[in-house]
Amino acid sequence: MPTVSFKWGGRSLTEEEIAAVEQQIGLQLPDQYRAFLKRQNGGRPRPAHFSFRERKDDGSIVNFFYSVGHENPMLELVSRAQKTHGLPRDLLEIGNDPGASPICIGVSGARDGKVYFWAGATPHPAYPDTVGALLVADSFDEFLEQLHERKDDGES
Repeated sequence: MPTVSFKWGGRSLTEEEIAAVEQQIGLQLPDQYRAFLKRQNGGRPRPAHFSFRERKDDGSIVNFFYSVGHENPMLELVSRAQKTHGLPRDLLEIGNDPGASPICIGVSGARDGKVYFWAGATPHPAYPDTVGALLVADSFDEFLEQLHERKDDGES
């Protein structure tokens, strides 16, 4: 399994800064995601491809994990958290794919700490069976561990 590297991330955060973010957004962040913000604070990962849990032959790409304090509000975690984009209350958008579909982490209840791809509230005509939150990983660390290079067509 390849090591994940990042570029364009923010500076590492302190525990106090993460607590301030939690207060701003009104949510407690899962422990593994908090640890990620302490050591990495967002950025573009390589490798970046991932698969959906129930549909291993389908997945997407992490375009960017949002950073706290990023100069671009479209890539800034607190700014993005304040715009829910129709997400259920138990999901927090923490990144996106190249098509701007949200990559989320569960922040309460049965979804707490799990990573999801938000396929939208209504089906896309090209993907009529893809709607809502698609489970990607049971934890943030598991999500990072499963990131991989794109497999060429014909590979198994």
